[in-house]
Amino acid sequence: MALRLLAVTVVLVSLLLRIWHRDGLYPGWDVLGAAEGLRLVATETPQQIFTWLRERQFDGSLSWNVYGVPLVLVPGVLTWLHPWEHWASVTTFVFTTAAFALAAWAVLPPGQRWLMLLGLGASGALLSWSVCGFAYGSSFWPYAVALAVVFRGRRLLPSLLGTLFALLLAWHVQELGPTASIVFLLAAAGRRDASPQLHVLWLAGGELGTYLALAHPPGIVATRPSIPALDHLEKTAKDVLAIFRGPTRPDTPILLPLALVAALLLQRDRLLWWGVLALQSMLVA
Repeated sequence: MALRLLAVTVVLVSLLLRIWHRDGLYPGWDVLGAAEGLRLVATETPQQIFTWLRERQFDGSLSWNVYGVPLVLVPGVLTWLHPWEHWASVTTFVFTTAAFALAAWAVLPPGQRWLMLLGLGASGALLSWSVCGFAYGSSFWPYAVALAVVFRGRRLLPSLLGTLFALLLAWHVQELGPTASIVFLLAAAGRRDASPQLHVLWLAGGELGTYLALAHPPGIVATRPSIPALDHLEKTAKDVLAIFRGPTRPDTPILLPLALVAALLLQRDRLLWWGVLALQSMLVA
């Protein structure tokens, strides 16, 4: 009980401190998605909005923070109904909370789901991005849906719908969202307590998601080869090292060792978790 109270206290106090220190200040990036959503709702019909979303589903030239239902349309509708500059922050917090609650329900037994709060409390970055309108942490959301499908799916039709929803949601969030297809591929290879039909479904879903991610790379990836010179990389590397050595160093040095310890202590589904951890480490590198 003491650990549960500690976990809840750490997360609540950390979030309140972030909101309090921020006060009424916010960067323009935080309202850009909601502003685009407001433009769509105010000037387009529902059919035109649907067509706009469908035609730009894989448009790599369109930035992720001005496309998608949860990042653009939802805060845009709320802003249209009741003008307020913080709807994007509220919706990001609600969706992030729902995603981690879903992940806790999917992978942890009932008496241990509070452990997810300890993980969140250990990451200042996750907590910060959960209350920002610029939803950089939204790439976690399709991962949560994918984990729920592979760990809680028992019947074919609900699992099919969940797989399709995860693959669709992956293109409505931050650019790392499409990498969630790795969960389905690893589950197809490593999950043992599932029917052959579910393994086939996960394999097909993982292959489809991987194909889409490779066939339609996000804009930040597609434009990188067009950079004429790489002289900036040396300065960027020095800046990153300075951040890691400074007083405001990011929490990556904390999270990675904790993730390795957790992976070593696993008793089941090791291929899935080690594979996800390896992919994220490769992306960071």
